[in-house]
Amino acid sequence: MKYVRYILILEEPVKMGTQGNQANSSALSYIAGSSIRGAVISALSKDIAEDELKQHIKSVRFYDAYIMNEDKYMIPVPFIYYAGKHEIRSNERELSAGNDTGLKINSGIADVPEEGEQRIDVGGFCYVGDRLYSRKVKKLDNIHIAISKGSASNKMFRYEAIDAGQDFSGVVACPDEYANRYVEALKDRILYLGGSKGSGYGRCRVAGVDILSYNEMIAEYGIKRQTDSDILCIYALSNLILYDDNGCVSGELPVELLKNKLGLQKMELIKAYVQTTTASGFNHTWRAGSVLQNAVKAGSVYVYKIQGKPDEKQIEAVEMEQLGVRKQDGYGRIVINPDFYVEERVVVKSDDTRKPVTDLSEDDKSVLMLIQNSANKERVDNYIRDLALKTAENNRNIIKKLSITQISRLYGFTSELIIHNPSDKEIKERMKKYHDDIFFRTNMRGEIDDKTSATKNKYSTAKFKLPNNNSEKMKDVLEDIFDNDNTNWGIKIDNDDVHLLKLTGIEENRNYISGTMIKLRFLNEVMYNLMRMEGGKGIR
Repeated sequence: MKYVRYILILEEPVKMGTQGNQANSSALSYIAGSSIRGAVISALSKDIAEDELKQHIKSVRFYDAYIMNEDKYMIPVPFIYYAGKHEIRSNERELSAGNDTGLKINSGIADVPEEGEQRIDVGGFCYVGDRLYSRKVKKLDNIHIAISKGSASNKMFRYEAIDAGQDFSGVVACPDEYANRYVEALKDRILYLGGSKGSGYGRCRVAGVDILSYNEMIAEYGIKRQTDSDILCIYALSNLILYDDNGCVSGELPVELLKNKLGLQKMELIKAYVQTTTASGFNHTWRAGSVLQNAVKAGSVYVYKIQGKPDEKQIEAVEMEQLGVRKQDGYGRIVINPDFYVEERVVVKSDDTRKPVTDLSEDDKSVLMLIQNSANKERVDNYIRDLALKTAENNRNIIKKLSITQISRLYGFTSELIIHNPSDKEIKERMKKYHDDIFFRTNMRGEIDDKTSATKNKYSTAKFKLPNNNSEKMKDVLEDIFDNDNTNWGIKIDNDDVHLLKLTGIEENRNYISGTMIKLRFLNEVMYNLMRMEGGKGIR
């Protein structure tokens, strides 16, 4: 295989919507390989025969294009870096004031994250050198009005897009005999990518096309290999769409397959720094969205205890083969044994020439606030949904203690409660009643006694694994919602993860998503996923 690397210079904003949706949705922070593939293959189809085109479609892979910083090729920030909450806030204040300052960080591979530390730079990109150099992709919001002829009402909607003026680097992996053809196909080409092409979005100029070997490409990312004899680390360089032996969606790597291909005697997972996302897209030929699939998010890291030592050729062969499905669209890229150990994070600054708008009318501000509320709500919803899916996968064995009937009842109760958009007070009162109905009864003298029932026993013994890796009895999970505002279960909703915790209304009347509502919605999503995974199986 040869690797044709190129640089995309964004001359216009690029609309690369999540879940294949362009309107009123957040944008991806990278240029999807599927979008680049469609543009390049479409251009090639005009010059080559149909049979040869089919071979290109089958054998050529288009990787996602990631942000560059000057001459550095950046990768998704690995989810292994942690720092103290107070240090993070202090660092953010310094950066906001325009001061260059570093942040002392802890690598989760080398050291277990300590209490009070939280993950940094999720969703960002980085270059790993003597320090971790990170940056975020600049995005912009535009408001559009669709004017309908002959209609009194016009539709207003919001687009979020990757801002123009940024450089992204992509790669085409192809058989050796196709490499020069793709160099010619890309050199000095203008590509229109994403949505609303030709309407002020999507124009990208290709520059800097060259051919690399696999090891040269990895070296360009700044990735070095670590050589611990009994530890093997696998980093997701792109999103991974994985299935287990039964054809079910999986958040775990195929351990047996990897063990055999790497020539290991033993391979046991000891740590996982994983987030999930939704893989999707839009097929312009069909004029329809692609099937939504759950995926392991780029930046996820798996750490294994091993016996044996893979050689460089075995590692390179597994990485080049990739994992999972949709490899031709850039999914499935991994790096084995990357050396990500650093002790300090530095934020790379990017110039922003845009000026804030200050002359909006009150009506304009109200409209913008409503649109922003919708966007922020979607971000929060997506975060809770993805985290709940991962948590449900970690709790599949709970069915041995808490029956599918009890899971469905809890799901039904939380769904009914959420739909009415209750206050914190009402959530706590209703959840306490649900809890008390399980654990207590009123005797004939009107006194409150402990219940003796199978349901009570199940809630008292079933252990629920939280996102912070703590386990609580289901009884305590319910009590955390109505009687403990300080427990957040490891759910982190802030500017880094979903841009805003607040669903801001008009400035003088801000609305917040409370911790109580977050826990209720999260529990509801987990119960839904457990029903979907376990429904119909009964107690095993």
